[in-house]
Amino acid sequence: MIIENKYKVEKQIGKGTYSNVYYAKHIEKGTSVAIKFDNELELSKKLIQHEIQIYLILKKHKITNIVPIKSFG
Repeated sequence: MIIENKYKVEKQIGKGTYSNVYYAKHIEKGTSVAIKFDNELELSKKLIQHEIQIYLILKKHKITNIVPIKSFG
């Protein structure tokens, strides 16, 4: 599967109640990324905002084992 004509999805690396996470590579750059697909057709804005807040808190405290967000939407 190709996402946004940029990423080639290679395998599923995680599964949860609300989403699945896949390992992918950027087609041109060859960089590895994790792509999260939500299982719900439409997530509430509150849930999305909550996930963003968690990420920002981890980043603020310089937690080193989080991956950067390349795209959201």
